[in-house]
Amino acid sequence: MKTMVLGVVVALALASAGAAQTDCLFKEYDINDLATILQGEGYGSIEVLDEGRIKFKVEGLPYLLLLMDDGDLQMFCGFAGARLAFEDINEWNQKTRLNKAYIDEEQDPVMTADLLANAGINQEIVEQFVGLFVHSFGPEFRRFVNERNRAR
Repeated sequence: MKTMVLGVVVALALASAGAAQTDCLFKEYDINDLATILQGEGYGSIEVLDEGRIKFKVEGLPYLLLLMDDGDLQMFCGFAGARLAFEDINEWNQKTRLNKAYIDEEQDPVMTADLLANAGINQEIVEQFVGLFVHSFGPEFRRFVNERNRAR
C-alpha cells in the first residue's frame, strides 16, 4: 500500500512538473468548469448539487467534489450504514497519506482528500486529483470498510 501511494505521488509530481511547463497554474475554476472536466474524464451521473458541490458515481459508489470558497477542492466519499470503531479509523489514518478518514455525524465512515489551489492548479492536476481519489483511495477505503464493518 505504501509503495503504491509513493508511486502515485511520484507520478503526480512528475506529471505536475510537466504540466507546469505547458499550462498556466493559476487557473480559477467554477463549479460548471469542474463538471465539464469530470464529464470529459468519463465519470457518470454527474449532478451539480449547488454552487459548491458535484455528485458523481464511479462503479456505483457516489463521490462528491467540493469547491471551497478559496478555490481549493475536496473529494469526499462515505459509506452509509457501515460501522467502524475509532481504532479502525485511526489505523487507516496512520497507514495512509494524502487523505483522511473519520466518523461523521451519522456515525458513518467517510474519507476526504484536499487539493490546495493557492499554488495554482490546472485541468491536468484536477483530473489527476480526482482520478487518484476514485481509482485508488476510494476502492482501497471501500475494501477496508468492508473488512472492518461491525454492522453485520
